[in-house]
Amino acid sequence: MQKRQEDLNKAIGLLKLLSHPVRLSILCNLVHNGEMSVGEIVEAEGGAAGRSQISQFLAKMRAEGLVKTRKEAQSVYYTIKSPHARKVVQSLYDIYCS
Repeated sequence: MQKRQEDLNKAIGLLKLLSHPVRLSILCNLVHNGEMSVGEIVEAEGGAAGRSQISQFLAKMRAEGLVKTRKEAQSVYYTIKSPHARKVVQSLYDIYCS
């Protein structure tokens, strides 16, 4: 029973992170495009949020284990880390964004 509650709490945490439109859009872009730099993500969001807000969202998602980073020179690249998040976002993308 405790394992089930832990799993439910993880699912609730993921759904809370996905409940913000810009965070969901960022993850949809990462599912669709694969690895992206912060600049590419900002451009893909098309003004829905500024660079600093997007950086804050990415930091939060990284802290929660949804995304991971790779640094190359001055650029930071993001990809989806969590296989569970990838499956959920891929399903949402297939239903609503493709």
